[in-house]
Amino acid sequence: MAAPIYSQQGMSFSYPSGWHVNEVDLALHYQTVLSYLASPGASGTMTCGADYIPGAGGTCDQHLTLGPDSVVIQVSRSEGPPTPTGTVAWMLSGDSAATAVTVGGQPAARQAAAPDVADAATKWTIAVPGDDYGAYTIVAYVKGPDLSAEWAQVQALVDSVSIKP
Repeated sequence: MAAPIYSQQGMSFSYPSGWHVNEVDLALHYQTVLSYLASPGASGTMTCGADYIPGAGGTCDQHLTLGPDSVVIQVSRSEGPPTPTGTVAWMLSGDSAATAVTVGGQPAARQAAAPDVADAATKWTIAVPGDDYGAYTIVAYVKGPDLSAEWAQVQALVDSVSIKP
């Protein structure tokens, strides 16, 4: 059985069977949170308060639930703000622990993220072809105790990313 495919705004990837997708599509300021993908025993969503204005932001909170040996992936797309060197280069220059990588054939930055309720989290910021200030972001939140199995699933997801120019 083929793995399911996630596809939004020019980026696609495969993810493990049994995971579920929560389409959020919340346009914040410069960023749209597109979806949360979660393994069994996990969930992710974002809710916004009465002050939320699409495209301008407001008070929005992420809500993650992770059981043992689970993963939540947040997928977003940003459109700025303008940086002097482009989004990926700017991310790399601002974090000495960030690593330059290639994801889906595009330049990307891999860096630690705030873990929220997870045991660990990693963020990939991926350049959008032809757009210096746009980026796709994949944030993986992982809960153990068997982190190696969860990270293997996350890495397979990231390795399968395809980006259409």
